[in-house]
Amino acid sequence: ASTNTVVINGKNAIVPRAAIGQQYGEQSSAYLNYVIEKAEQGDSEAQFQMGKCYEYGTNDLHEDYATAVQWYQKSADQGHAEAQNKIGTYHFRQKNYKEAMKYYGNAAAAGSANARYNMGMLYMNGEYGLYDVEKGLRCYQLAAEAGLVNAQFELGLCYYNNIGGANYRTQAILWFERAASQGYDEAQFMLGHCYFTGDCTEKNYKKAFSYYKMAADQNYAPAQYGLSLCYEKGYGVEKNLSQAIYWCKKAAAQDYDKAVQKLKVLQPSSN
Repeated sequence: ASTNTVVINGKNAIVPRAAIGQQYGEQSSAYLNYVIEKAEQGDSEAQFQMGKCYEYGTNDLHEDYATAVQWYQKSADQGHAEAQNKIGTYHFRQKNYKEAMKYYGNAAAAGSANARYNMGMLYMNGEYGLYDVEKGLRCYQLAAEAGLVNAQFELGLCYYNNIGGANYRTQAILWFERAASQGYDEAQFMLGHCYFTGDCTEKNYKKAFSYYKMAADQNYAPAQYGLSLCYEKGYGVEKNLSQAIYWCKKAAAQDYDKAVQKLKVLQPSSN
């Protein structure tokens, strides 16, 4: 998952970047011609699909974000929720945050969970001039309840970091679990971390190992390092130094500093 580090309530937090949609993928020439025809006839869904084709490229179209925005705008002007969300993200990229919030709000009202999540992101980060924790949490909650995995993870992270009050901290596990069940590597790692440390829940090394393994198999470096520790110390799994070294190397190969330093201990002769 793509992330960045921001400061929330004076604390560093790792959060997903603004949702900007999923890659549309390559399409056949026949399909593309059909979409072009429908889009030019004013069909809002086809216009939205044209925007995605230009944003991400196809076999027949090179990526062209400026043209993508033009098509998204045509679709958004007709009330297409996800197109409005895309235009919101265009304004976000232009650092026009109030205009972005306007489009995200319209898209959310029309049923876009992605837009609701993006509203939460704007509210929860003070750098955008729209800081409002209560509104941000509410946006994340609605998007999370709609099944959006980014929002589920983000809501869990907010609760984990005591944003929203300590009384909600145990709910972090619930939302991490929901995101993890959709294959979200950071949520799987955070569950591993919580069960490993006993943070927000009781310690359970077997569960920690299991969740670390899920995220490690997706090449998520912090989880690979956590898995290495489990193998080294025998937490939740039988001790296995060769496996500890194997996973530590995979994390170190991604320049994960803890793993780089740990390898000096696990393999002192190779340094």
